Amino acid sequence: AEAKTATLQLHRKRSHCSSVAAASRIRATARQASRTRLQPTHCKDCTLQARRCIAARHRRTMMQRTVALLLCACSVAQETATKEPRKVEFEAVVNEEGGRAAFSWTEGEDVTEKATQYCKENTKEELWERCISAVKQQVAASLMEAELPALDLEVQVAEDKTATFSHVEGGDLRLEAHTFCSEYVAEDKVPVCAHHLVQGAVQKAQQLAAAEEGGASAADASAGAGGASQDAAPAKTAPKQDAAPAKTAPPPQKQTKSAPAKTPSDWARLVGPALVARGGASLSADALEKKKNVAFLFAADWCKPCRDFVPKLVKYYELAKRKGDDKLEILWVSASRSQEAFDAYLKEMPWPAAPFPLAGRLVQAFQQKGHAKGFPTLCFMDTNEIGSVITCDGVQKVMADEYGLTMPYRSPIQNVKRMVQAVAGVVKALLRALGVGAAKTK
Repeated sequence: AEAKTATLQLHRKRSHCSSVAAASRIRATARQASRTRLQPTHCKDCTLQARRCIAARHRRTMMQRTVALLLCACSVAQETATKEPRKVEFEAVVNEEGGRAAFSWTEGEDVTEKATQYCKENTKEELWERCISAVKQQVAASLMEAELPALDLEVQVAEDKTATFSHVEGGDLRLEAHTFCSEYVAEDKVPVCAHHLVQGAVQKAQQLAAAEEGGASAADASAGAGGASQDAAPAKTAPKQDAAPAKTAPPPQKQTKSAPAKTPSDWARLVGPALVARGGASLSADALEKKKNVAFLFAADWCKPCRDFVPKLVKYYELAKRKGDDKLEILWVSASRSQEAFDAYLKEMPWPAAPFPLAGRLVQAFQQKGHAKGFPTLCFMDTNEIGSVITCDGVQKVMADEYGLTMPYRSPIQNVKRMVQAVAGVVKALLRALGVGAAKTK
């Protein structure tokens, strides 16, 4: 019995020891497994974080590249959309009977070849050489006038009065001169006055360019420009004052008095300072600045298609006015042959008109640019860029769109151009706000 009891106790001790050993082994295995599980998990977290950092850097790099590409695309699109070949068009007297012929030259063409062809078709053989030289000089002068920088001329318009003639860069210099002279000179003398005014402006621009090339200071350039304007002034006042050559530059104090004169608006430079309303009332051209859409109607009382179209345009105009007084304004540019016919036809229109003495010049300017090719022509103007034309197919647009739902009828390319300009403006403003490029600017 004692031996049996001792054997049983020994067996229990062995079982306990084996259990303890097994438990120890189990715990060691568990610790090892735990360490094994933790190690991969920790590595995965590090890898995920690193990947996220790399992705963030990649996104920032791609955003910077996208902004740079967008700016490049905007600049290229603007240059492509706005860059057009220069064009010169004019009419000249080609025979003793006063016959006139139109000349047209586009940048890229041989001026000498075009002038030779023009002169051989329209003049006698003995006049070919003089004609070719005159045409080439006119082309060169037209190109120079189109590239003149913005400038101001002090012009003596009376014995005790001066006025400032302002030229806007890119504007029609001859049209601006004609508009200016129509305010101070009799109607029959306006063409001569405008011619002298153009010559004075060109002379001043040449002197400014020569001063810059010679390394003259800004004060010297201003003094030379003032001399040019004073030399040009007697020629400009000559159409109005027969004794103008005796009237040299005005006294300095009189120039000081006339200096505060109000600068005309862009619309005033284009169509004159005052418009004519039905009944002979006068309307300021500055009123066009408040209009969302402006259209020029080229029409004449002797034109039957014009008389058929104007009543339909009146309905279109009245419907647009119901949507708001600033929705649309139409300006009639007349091709009438007399002031009486102009006044009579204006009574049939609810919109204003350009003054009759200036209307012929406006018609010619638009015809030279290829816009007003016949009568009637309705040109919708760009109110953001005064002088720019959206479309001159307004007659067809109005006939197809009775209620003016898609006015002012921009083309898809023009809409893309506007969108690109808007995006470019936003991006540039954003970059300025972020300070990008500030160091380069400094």
